[in-house]
Amino acid sequence: MPTLHLFISKGRFNSEEELDQYIQPEYTEDGDKINSPFMKEVGLSSFEPGCIEATFESEECEIIKLLEGSSYEEQWLNNVSANIQANVAVTVYEPNILSRPDRCSLEYLGSYNYEV
Repeated sequence: MPTLHLFISKGRFNSEEELDQYIQPEYTEDGDKINSPFMKEVGLSSFEPGCIEATFESEECEIIKLLEGSSYEEQWLNNVSANIQANVAVTVYEPNILSRPDRCSLEYLGSYNYEV
């Protein structure tokens, strides 16, 4: 069964652009990928950008509201504590592989199973 990893943050990023700079890789003129800070922290491999979802809100809100509309939410969101507040959520789905999610500078809320 596929697994996703969920990370949150409170007040660290001031814009969606800042969040994207933290998560998304850059590329050299030759097209070689330069891993982003997020990718380095969590040991991301098998990179599939379409399987990483990042949500930014200017104000903190309940995590359940922040994650509304996330992929497969009906399968895993009810396992996340409803009283958590955040303004950023990052959800990493397979085929992305994280070797050390607990070393991320964002708060790691854990892994959750889902079915495709």
